[in-house]
Amino acid sequence: MRGFAGRIFSFSGLQILSGISPLLILPVISRVSGPDGWSSIAIGQSIGAIAAAVILYGWGLTGPAKVAVAPTAERGGLYRDSVLTRSALTLVMAPLAAVGAALLAFAEFRVEAAIMAVGMALMGLAPNWYAVGIGRARIVAAFDTVPRLAVTIGSSLLIIVTGNILIYPVLLTVVGLVTAWLAHRTLSERRRLSRGDLKVVQANLRFRFKPAASALTMATYESFPVSLMSIVSLPSVAVFAAAERINRYGMIIIYSASNSLQGWVAGTGSAARKRRLTALLFHTVLGLTGAAVMVFFGPWLSTVLFGSLITIGSDTALFFGLSLGLMSITTSINFHIFIPLGLNTQVFVGTLIAASVSVAAVSVLGGLYGAPGGALGVLCAQLALLLWQIIVLLRHRSEVRVHNRSDGS
Repeated sequence: MRGFAGRIFSFSGLQILSGISPLLILPVISRVSGPDGWSSIAIGQSIGAIAAAVILYGWGLTGPAKVAVAPTAERGGLYRDSVLTRSALTLVMAPLAAVGAALLAFAEFRVEAAIMAVGMALMGLAPNWYAVGIGRARIVAAFDTVPRLAVTIGSSLLIIVTGNILIYPVLLTVVGLVTAWLAHRTLSERRRLSRGDLKVVQANLRFRFKPAASALTMATYESFPVSLMSIVSLPSVAVFAAAERINRYGMIIIYSASNSLQGWVAGTGSAARKRRLTALLFHTVLGLTGAAVMVFFGPWLSTVLFGSLITIGSDTALFFGLSLGLMSITTSINFHIFIPLGLNTQVFVGTLIAASVSVAAVSVLGGLYGAPGGALGVLCAQLALLLWQIIVLLRHRSEVRVHNRSDGS
Protein backbone atom coordinates (compact mmCIF):
# COMPACT_ATOMS: atom_id res chain seq x y z
CA MET A 1 0.00 0.00 0.00
CA ARG A 2 2.96 2.34 0.44
CA GLY A 3 3.58 2.16 -3.30
CA PHE A 4 -0.08 2.92 -3.92
CA ALA A 5 -0.15 5.90 -1.55
CA GLY A 6 3.20 7.20 -2.77
CA ARG A 7 2.11 7.32 -6.38
CA ILE A 8 -1.25 8.87 -5.49
CA PHE A 9 0.24 11.69 -3.41
CA SER A 10 3.33 12.43 -5.51
CA PHE A 11 2.31 12.10 -9.15
CA SER A 12 -1.39 12.79 -8.65
CA GLY A 13 -0.77 15.86 -6.54
CA LEU A 14 1.54 17.38 -9.12
CA GLN A 15 -0.64 16.48 -12.10
CA ILE A 16 -3.72 17.84 -10.35
CA LEU A 17 -2.00 21.17 -9.74
CA SER A 18 -0.85 21.25 -13.35
CA GLY A 19 -4.24 20.26 -14.71
CA ILE A 20 -6.31 22.72 -12.71
CA SER A 21 -3.96 25.67 -13.28
CA PRO A 22 -5.65 26.65 -16.60
CA LEU A 23 -9.00 26.49 -14.83
CA LEU A 24 -8.02 28.59 -11.82
CA ILE A 25 -7.68 31.71 -13.94
CA LEU A 26 -11.14 31.41 -15.46
CA PRO A 27 -12.92 33.21 -12.60
CA VAL A 28 -10.64 36.20 -13.21
CA ILE A 29 -11.35 36.09 -16.94
CA SER A 30 -15.12 35.79 -16.44
CA ARG A 31 -15.19 38.86 -14.22
CA VAL A 32 -12.93 40.97 -16.42
CA SER A 33 -14.34 40.11 -19.86
CA GLY A 34 -17.87 38.90 -19.08
CA PRO A 35 -19.69 35.80 -20.38
CA ASP A 36 -18.56 36.30 -24.00
CA GLY A 37 -14.86 36.48 -23.16
CA TRP A 38 -15.13 33.60 -20.72
CA SER A 39 -16.99 31.47 -23.25
CA SER A 40 -14.40 32.19 -25.94
CA ILE A 41 -11.49 31.23 -23.70
CA ALA A 42 -13.38 28.06 -22.70
CA ILE A 43 -13.88 27.22 -26.39
CA GLY A 44 -10.15 27.71 -26.99
CA GLN A 45 -9.35 25.38 -24.11
CA SER A 46 -11.81 22.79 -25.44
CA ILE A 47 -10.39 22.78 -28.98
CA GLY A 48 -6.83 22.91 -27.66
CA ALA A 49 -7.40 19.88 -25.41
CA ILE A 50 -8.45 17.83 -28.43
CA ALA A 51 -5.38 19.00 -30.35
CA ALA A 52 -3.19 18.07 -27.35
CA ALA A 53 -4.61 14.54 -27.45
CA VAL A 54 -3.62 14.26 -31.11
CA ILE A 55 -0.13 15.62 -30.40
CA LEU A 56 0.38 13.25 -27.46
CA TYR A 57 -0.54 10.44 -29.89
CA GLY A 58 -1.30 7.74 -27.37
CA TRP A 59 1.92 8.10 -25.36
CA GLY A 60 -0.11 9.06 -22.30
CA LEU A 61 -2.19 5.89 -22.65
CA THR A 62 0.48 3.23 -23.20
CA GLY A 63 3.74 5.17 -22.76
CA PRO A 64 4.12 4.79 -18.96
CA ALA A 65 3.93 1.00 -19.11
CA LYS A 66 6.29 0.92 -22.11
CA VAL A 67 8.99 3.05 -20.55
CA ALA A 68 8.61 1.32 -17.16
CA VAL A 69 9.76 -2.04 -18.57
CA ALA A 70 12.37 -0.58 -20.95
CA PRO A 71 16.08 -0.89 -20.02
CA THR A 72 17.42 2.33 -18.54
CA ALA A 73 19.81 2.83 -21.46
CA GLU A 74 16.90 2.81 -23.95
CA ARG A 75 14.60 5.25 -22.15
CA GLY A 76 16.23 8.40 -23.53
CA GLY A 77 15.81 7.04 -27.05
CA LEU A 78 12.14 6.31 -26.43
CA TYR A 79 11.55 9.83 -25.22
CA ARG A 80 13.44 11.29 -28.17
CA ASP A 81 11.29 9.25 -30.57
CA SER A 82 8.17 10.59 -28.90
CA VAL A 83 9.43 14.17 -29.14
CA LEU A 84 10.06 13.79 -32.87
CA THR A 85 6.56 12.44 -33.46
CA ARG A 86 4.83 14.93 -31.20
CA SER A 87 6.73 17.89 -32.65
CA ALA A 88 5.68 16.92 -36.17
CA LEU A 89 2.07 16.66 -35.07
CA THR A 90 2.29 20.03 -33.29
CA LEU A 91 3.22 21.77 -36.55
CA VAL A 92 -0.05 20.52 -38.01
CA MET A 93 -2.43 20.58 -35.05
CA ALA A 94 -1.56 23.93 -33.44
CA PRO A 95 -2.60 26.02 -36.49
CA LEU A 96 -5.72 23.90 -37.00
CA ALA A 97 -6.72 24.35 -33.37
CA ALA A 98 -6.23 28.11 -33.63
CA VAL A 99 -8.42 28.37 -36.71
CA GLY A 100 -11.13 26.15 -35.23
CA ALA A 101 -11.28 28.09 -31.98
CA ALA A 102 -11.39 31.43 -33.80
CA LEU A 103 -14.32 30.31 -35.93
CA LEU A 104 -16.37 29.16 -32.92
CA ALA A 105 -15.56 32.02 -30.53
CA PHE A 106 -17.38 35.32 -30.16
CA ALA A 107 -16.18 37.80 -32.79
CA GLU A 108 -14.49 40.23 -30.39
CA PHE A 109 -12.49 37.47 -28.69
CA ARG A 110 -11.35 35.37 -31.65
CA VAL A 111 -7.65 36.15 -31.24
CA GLU A 112 -7.75 35.23 -27.56
CA ALA A 113 -9.54 31.96 -28.32
CA ALA A 114 -7.08 31.07 -31.10
CA ILE A 115 -3.96 31.61 -28.99
CA MET A 116 -5.62 29.83 -26.06
CA ALA A 117 -6.14 26.80 -28.28
CA VAL A 118 -2.45 26.80 -29.21
CA GLY A 119 -1.36 27.09 -25.58
CA MET A 120 -3.56 24.17 -24.58
CA ALA A 121 -2.42 22.10 -27.57
CA LEU A 122 1.19 22.38 -26.38
CA MET A 123 0.25 20.33 -23.31
CA GLY A 124 0.67 17.37 -25.65
CA LEU A 125 4.43 18.02 -25.52
CA ALA A 126 4.65 17.64 -21.72
CA PRO A 127 6.83 14.80 -20.34
CA ASN A 128 4.35 13.68 -17.65
CA TRP A 129 3.75 10.22 -19.12
CA TYR A 130 7.50 9.55 -19.17
CA ALA A 131 7.89 10.71 -15.58
CA VAL A 132 5.12 8.35 -14.44
CA GLY A 133 6.76 5.45 -16.26
CA ILE A 134 10.17 5.90 -14.64
CA GLY A 135 8.75 6.95 -11.27
CA ARG A 136 10.28 10.46 -11.05
CA ALA A 137 7.73 12.98 -9.86
CA ARG A 138 10.21 15.86 -9.91
CA ILE A 139 10.15 15.79 -13.73
CA VAL A 140 6.46 16.68 -13.64
CA ALA A 141 7.15 19.43 -11.11
CA ALA A 142 10.03 20.97 -13.06
CA PHE A 143 8.63 20.88 -16.59
CA ASP A 144 4.89 21.13 -16.07
CA THR A 145 3.40 21.93 -12.66
CA VAL A 146 5.60 24.79 -11.48
CA PRO A 147 5.75 26.63 -14.85
CA ARG A 148 1.97 26.40 -15.37
CA LEU A 149 1.21 27.60 -11.86
CA ALA A 150 3.60 30.51 -12.37
CA VAL A 151 1.81 31.43 -15.60
CA THR A 152 -1.58 31.23 -13.90
CA ILE A 153 -0.62 33.38 -10.93
CA GLY A 154 1.30 35.91 -12.99
CA SER A 155 -1.37 36.19 -15.65
CA SER A 156 -4.13 36.61 -13.07
CA LEU A 157 -2.35 39.57 -11.50
CA LEU A 158 -1.57 41.17 -14.87
CA ILE A 159 -5.14 40.71 -16.14
CA ILE A 160 -6.58 42.30 -12.99
CA VAL A 161 -4.26 45.28 -13.44
CA THR A 162 -4.56 45.71 -17.23
CA GLY A 163 -7.96 44.20 -18.03
CA ASN A 164 -6.41 42.42 -21.03
CA ILE A 165 -7.20 38.67 -21.05
CA LEU A 166 -4.87 38.08 -24.03
CA ILE A 167 -2.00 38.03 -21.54
CA TYR A 168 -2.84 34.56 -20.30
CA PRO A 169 -2.95 32.59 -23.58
CA VAL A 170 0.20 34.34 -24.82
CA LEU A 171 2.20 33.53 -21.68
CA LEU A 172 0.85 29.97 -21.62
CA THR A 173 1.98 29.43 -25.20
CA VAL A 174 5.46 30.86 -24.67
CA VAL A 175 6.07 28.89 -21.47
CA GLY A 176 4.71 25.73 -23.09
CA LEU A 177 7.26 25.98 -25.89
CA VAL A 178 10.16 26.73 -23.55
CA THR A 179 9.41 23.88 -21.10
CA ALA A 180 8.92 21.38 -23.94
CA TRP A 181 12.35 22.30 -25.33
CA LEU A 182 13.99 22.10 -21.89
CA ALA A 183 12.41 18.70 -21.22
CA HIS A 184 13.71 17.44 -24.55
CA ARG A 185 17.22 18.68 -23.80
CA THR A 186 17.15 17.03 -20.38
CA LEU A 187 15.46 13.70 -21.03
CA SER A 188 16.12 12.77 -24.66
CA GLU A 189 19.03 10.76 -25.92
CA ARG A 190 21.58 13.14 -27.48
CA ARG A 191 21.65 12.40 -31.17
CA ARG A 192 21.69 14.65 -34.23
CA LEU A 193 18.75 14.75 -36.57
CA SER A 194 19.07 12.51 -39.59
CA ARG A 195 17.01 11.12 -42.43
CA GLY A 196 16.40 8.05 -40.31
CA ASP A 197 14.38 10.19 -37.91
CA LEU A 198 11.73 10.64 -40.60
CA LYS A 199 11.32 6.87 -40.67
CA VAL A 200 10.99 6.88 -36.88
CA VAL A 201 8.15 9.40 -37.10
CA GLN A 202 6.44 7.43 -39.84
CA ALA A 203 6.77 4.20 -37.85
CA ASN A 204 5.34 5.81 -34.70
CA LEU A 205 2.43 7.29 -36.63
CA ARG A 206 1.67 3.87 -38.07
CA PHE A 207 2.22 1.55 -35.11
CA ARG A 208 0.80 3.84 -32.41
CA PHE A 209 -2.36 4.66 -34.32
CA LYS A 210 -4.67 2.48 -32.22
CA PRO A 211 -3.78 3.92 -28.77
CA ALA A 212 -3.65 7.39 -30.34
CA ALA A 213 -7.12 6.93 -31.78
CA SER A 214 -8.38 5.76 -28.37
CA ALA A 215 -6.90 8.81 -26.65
CA LEU A 216 -8.29 11.15 -29.30
CA THR A 217 -11.82 9.77 -29.12
CA MET A 218 -11.59 9.94 -25.32
CA ALA A 219 -10.56 13.59 -25.49
CA THR A 220 -13.26 14.32 -28.05
CA TYR A 221 -16.17 13.13 -25.98
CA GLU A 222 -14.73 14.83 -22.88
CA SER A 223 -13.58 18.16 -24.33
CA PHE A 224 -15.65 18.71 -27.47
CA PRO A 225 -19.11 19.22 -25.83
CA VAL A 226 -18.29 22.86 -25.00
CA SER A 227 -17.42 23.59 -28.63
CA LEU A 228 -20.44 21.60 -29.79
CA MET A 229 -22.74 23.62 -27.55
CA SER A 230 -21.41 26.80 -29.17
CA ILE A 231 -22.85 25.45 -32.43
CA VAL A 232 -26.23 24.12 -31.27
CA SER A 233 -27.00 26.56 -28.43
CA LEU A 234 -24.61 29.53 -28.25
CA PRO A 235 -26.60 31.38 -25.52
CA SER A 236 -26.18 28.34 -23.25
CA VAL A 237 -22.39 28.07 -23.64
CA ALA A 238 -21.49 30.24 -20.63
CA VAL A 239 -23.57 28.20 -18.17
CA PHE A 240 -22.72 24.83 -19.75
CA ALA A 241 -19.00 25.67 -19.83
CA ALA A 242 -19.10 26.78 -16.19
CA ALA A 243 -20.62 23.42 -15.16
CA GLU A 244 -18.20 21.54 -17.39
CA ARG A 245 -15.22 23.37 -15.91
CA ILE A 246 -16.27 22.63 -12.33
CA ASN A 247 -16.78 19.01 -13.36
CA ARG A 248 -13.35 19.04 -14.98
CA TYR A 249 -11.70 19.77 -11.63
CA GLY A 250 -12.96 16.34 -10.59
CA MET A 251 -11.97 14.77 -13.89
CA ILE A 252 -8.41 16.02 -13.50
CA ILE A 253 -8.16 14.45 -10.06
CA ILE A 254 -9.49 11.16 -11.44
CA TYR A 255 -7.17 11.13 -14.46
CA SER A 256 -4.17 12.08 -12.36
CA ALA A 257 -4.88 9.21 -9.97
CA SER A 258 -5.43 6.72 -12.78
CA ASN A 259 -2.25 7.77 -14.58
CA SER A 260 -0.24 7.51 -11.38
CA LEU A 261 -1.38 3.92 -10.83
CA GLN A 262 -0.67 2.63 -14.34
CA GLY A 263 2.78 1.29 -13.51
CA TRP A 264 1.58 0.03 -10.13
CA VAL A 265 -1.10 -2.27 -11.62
CA ALA A 266 1.16 -3.69 -14.34
CA GLY A 267 2.11 -7.35 -14.30
CA THR A 268 0.35 -10.70 -13.89
CA GLY A 269 -0.61 -13.02 -11.07
CA SER A 270 -2.66 -12.66 -7.91
CA ALA A 271 -0.68 -9.67 -6.62
CA ALA A 272 -1.41 -7.68 -9.79
CA ARG A 273 -5.07 -8.71 -9.60
CA LYS A 274 -5.32 -7.35 -6.05
CA ARG A 275 -3.71 -4.09 -7.14
CA ARG A 276 -6.20 -3.71 -9.99
CA LEU A 277 -9.15 -4.34 -7.69
CA THR A 278 -7.72 -1.85 -5.20
CA ALA A 279 -7.40 0.75 -7.97
CA LEU A 280 -10.98 0.12 -9.13
CA LEU A 281 -12.35 0.37 -5.58
CA PHE A 282 -10.40 3.57 -4.99
CA HIS A 283 -11.78 5.10 -8.19
CA THR A 284 -15.32 4.08 -7.30
CA VAL A 285 -15.08 5.89 -3.97
CA LEU A 286 -13.37 8.83 -5.66
CA GLY A 287 -16.13 9.04 -8.28
CA LEU A 288 -18.93 8.90 -5.71
CA THR A 289 -17.26 11.67 -3.72
CA GLY A 290 -16.86 13.86 -6.79
CA ALA A 291 -20.45 13.24 -7.85
CA ALA A 292 -21.75 14.27 -4.43
CA VAL A 293 -19.71 17.48 -4.47
CA MET A 294 -20.97 18.38 -7.94
CA VAL A 295 -24.62 17.61 -7.20
CA PHE A 296 -24.84 19.37 -3.84
CA PHE A 297 -22.35 22.20 -4.25
CA GLY A 298 -22.09 22.75 -8.02
CA PRO A 299 -24.59 25.64 -8.29
CA TRP A 300 -23.04 27.44 -5.33
CA LEU A 301 -19.52 26.91 -6.67
CA SER A 302 -20.48 28.33 -10.07
CA THR A 303 -21.65 31.56 -8.44
CA VAL A 304 -18.52 31.83 -6.31
CA LEU A 305 -16.15 31.08 -9.19
CA PHE A 306 -17.81 32.82 -12.12
CA GLY A 307 -20.13 35.44 -10.63
CA SER A 308 -23.89 35.78 -10.34
CA LEU A 309 -24.34 36.09 -14.12
CA ILE A 310 -23.13 32.50 -14.63
CA THR A 311 -24.96 30.16 -12.25
CA ILE A 312 -25.67 26.54 -13.15
CA GLY A 313 -29.01 24.91 -12.35
CA SER A 314 -29.54 21.91 -10.07
CA ASP A 315 -30.52 19.68 -13.00
CA THR A 316 -27.33 20.52 -14.87
CA ALA A 317 -25.30 19.84 -11.71
CA LEU A 318 -27.08 16.50 -11.22
CA PHE A 319 -26.36 15.22 -14.74
CA PHE A 320 -22.74 16.34 -14.65
CA GLY A 321 -22.26 14.86 -11.17
CA LEU A 322 -23.60 11.46 -12.23
CA SER A 323 -21.39 11.48 -15.32
CA LEU A 324 -18.36 12.28 -13.16
CA GLY A 325 -19.04 9.32 -10.89
CA LEU A 326 -19.38 6.95 -13.86
CA MET A 327 -16.33 8.44 -15.53
CA SER A 328 -14.15 7.55 -12.54
CA ILE A 329 -15.22 3.90 -12.78
CA THR A 330 -14.90 3.62 -16.57
CA THR A 331 -11.47 5.26 -16.48
CA SER A 332 -10.18 2.73 -13.97
CA ILE A 333 -11.57 -0.16 -15.99
CA ASN A 334 -9.79 1.12 -19.10
CA PHE A 335 -6.44 2.00 -17.54
CA HIS A 336 -6.17 -0.60 -14.79
CA ILE A 337 -7.90 -3.66 -16.29
CA PHE A 338 -8.25 -3.50 -20.07
CA ILE A 339 -4.85 -2.02 -20.97
CA PRO A 340 -2.80 -4.35 -18.69
CA LEU A 341 -4.70 -7.27 -20.26
CA GLY A 342 -3.85 -6.07 -23.76
CA LEU A 343 -7.45 -5.20 -24.64
CA ASN A 344 -6.46 -2.01 -26.48
CA THR A 345 -8.93 -2.65 -29.29
CA GLN A 346 -11.77 -2.85 -26.78
CA VAL A 347 -10.62 0.43 -25.22
CA PHE A 348 -10.68 2.06 -28.64
CA VAL A 349 -14.14 0.71 -29.51
CA GLY A 350 -15.49 1.83 -26.15
CA THR A 351 -14.18 5.36 -26.48
CA LEU A 352 -15.48 5.50 -30.06
CA ILE A 353 -18.94 4.48 -28.84
CA ALA A 354 -18.82 7.09 -26.07
CA ALA A 355 -17.65 9.81 -28.46
CA SER A 356 -20.40 8.99 -30.95
CA VAL A 357 -23.09 8.99 -28.27
CA SER A 358 -21.71 12.23 -26.82
CA VAL A 359 -21.76 14.09 -30.13
CA ALA A 360 -25.26 12.87 -30.99
CA ALA A 361 -26.79 13.33 -27.54
CA VAL A 362 -25.23 16.73 -26.82
CA SER A 363 -26.24 17.99 -30.27
CA VAL A 364 -29.86 16.91 -29.92
CA LEU A 365 -30.49 17.41 -26.20
CA GLY A 366 -28.32 20.52 -25.96
CA GLY A 367 -30.11 22.09 -28.90
CA LEU A 368 -33.51 21.32 -27.38
CA TYR A 369 -32.93 22.02 -23.69
CA GLY A 370 -29.76 24.10 -23.47
CA ALA A 371 -27.24 23.48 -20.67
CA PRO A 372 -29.28 20.77 -18.85
CA GLY A 373 -29.77 18.91 -22.14
CA GLY A 374 -26.08 19.09 -22.95
CA ALA A 375 -25.22 17.76 -19.51
CA LEU A 376 -27.66 14.88 -19.98
CA GLY A 377 -25.93 14.12 -23.28
CA VAL A 378 -22.59 13.85 -21.48
CA LEU A 379 -24.16 11.42 -18.99
CA CYS A 380 -25.55 9.29 -21.83
CA ALA A 381 -22.02 8.89 -23.22
CA GLN A 382 -20.69 7.59 -19.91
CA LEU A 383 -23.61 5.16 -19.56
CA ALA A 384 -22.92 3.83 -23.06
CA LEU A 385 -19.22 3.35 -22.25
CA LEU A 386 -19.95 1.51 -18.99
CA LEU A 387 -22.41 -0.80 -20.76
CA TRP A 388 -19.75 -1.64 -23.37
CA GLN A 389 -17.16 -2.34 -20.67
CA ILE A 390 -19.53 -4.71 -18.86
CA ILE A 391 -20.09 -6.62 -22.11
CA VAL A 392 -16.31 -6.87 -22.68
CA LEU A 393 -15.67 -8.09 -19.15
CA LEU A 394 -18.32 -10.78 -19.52
CA ARG A 395 -16.88 -11.90 -22.87
CA HIS A 396 -13.30 -12.06 -21.57
CA ARG A 397 -13.90 -13.68 -18.18
CA SER A 398 -11.73 -16.70 -18.97
CA GLU A 399 -8.89 -14.55 -20.33
CA VAL A 400 -8.92 -12.42 -17.20
CA ARG A 401 -8.76 -15.51 -14.96
CA VAL A 402 -5.83 -16.97 -16.90
CA HIS A 403 -3.94 -13.65 -16.74
CA ASN A 404 -4.53 -13.37 -13.01
CA ARG A 405 -3.19 -16.90 -12.39
CA SER A 406 -0.09 -16.35 -14.57
CA ASP A 407 3.25 -16.09 -12.93
CA GLY A 408 4.29 -13.48 -15.49
CA SER A 409 6.42 -15.80 -17.59
